[in-house]
This record gives sequence, structure tokens and C-alpha cells, in this order.
Amino acid sequence: MKAEVKRAAEKTLEALQLENKTADIYIISEAKSKELNRKYRGVDASASVLSFPETVGFPRPEEKEGQYLGEIFITPAYLKRRGYSVQLLIIHGILHLLGFDHKEKKKARRMEKEEKRIEKLIG
Repeated sequence: MKAEVKRAAEKTLEALQLENKTADIYIISEAKSKELNRKYRGVDASASVLSFPETVGFPRPEEKEGQYLGEIFITPAYLKRRGYSVQLLIIHGILHLLGFDHKEKKKARRMEKEEKRIEKLIG
């Protein structure tokens, strides 16, 4: 799965023409997903993907190469249960790091359109 995640992230950043950008991507359990979702979003449920954009001025233990976008957490068990692809979740997570959201219908349609455009580009 690690190779699939890395490939999806590289292809997504390439499709978005984001050179010299990086993000950390973690593969986590449903229990950990639920814990993070509850702690940081106030939602008592696991999620397929969680994204946390880099906070300006947040201290990092090491320097990241290029512009650091933030962290993405994906939950494989959730993927299997819902039938989502790793590629779609990486695209979704990166778009969240770039400021996309789906809280309102108009924004959700815009995000879905961008997800489909990127999926088509990277195959």
C-alpha cells in the first residue's frame, strides 16, 4: 500500500502542477482515525481520510524539502468497506491541504469536479 500511496501523491501533485511541495501521509487504523477525528474535528467516528494543513509558524522537528503542505491520514479498513480507491483519497486529502472543502453544496461540487479532473489526468 505504501507504494500505491506514494505514487498517487506524486501523480496528484504533478497533475496540480505543484512542484517542490511535500506532505506527510500516514496509514492508520480505524481506532486511530476515530481518535483523531474526535480530538481535532469533534466527530466521534472514523474517517476515510483526514487532512491537517501546515500551520504557519508550527515548529517542525526537521526541515521538509520544498513547501510543506501538511499531513494526510488514510484508513485502509474504511477504504475497503466503502469501496474507495487509495488514489481518490490521496487526491481528496491533498485538495483539503490546498483549502478545498465540501461543507457547502457549491464548494462540494467544485471539489468533486477537481477530483474527477485529476483522476482523469493521472488515470
